[in-house]
Amino acid sequence: MKPEELGFHDSVILEVVENTKDDILDFILKYPIDWDNNKFETKTLRFTDYLIHHVNHYPCAGYPTILSIELIEDVDTYKFPLRKIKMVTTSGDRVIVYKDAELLKK
Repeated sequence: MKPEELGFHDSVILEVVENTKDDILDFILKYPIDWDNNKFETKTLRFTDYLIHHVNHYPCAGYPTILSIELIEDVDTYKFPLRKIKMVTTSGDRVIVYKDAELLKK
């Protein structure tokens, strides 16, 4: 899955969980399923085989909301290809380098 191709705008980040043993980074989200009726579902945006999660954070009231996800570049490594994205939120930016991503029901 390519997160930059899905609609994550207005997704609220409730929690970020790092599994260091398996190199998994989970974003627990309130994901918009019906913007017109303001309906959200709890979902997990999972990054597997991630190498970098860099956070440029500044204080904001409440939970951060995703404004956009942009592909920065595809990265070739000696083991497997990686993707580098920038997640722009209401409380700063996050850069994530990972192998795969998927959107799961919580």
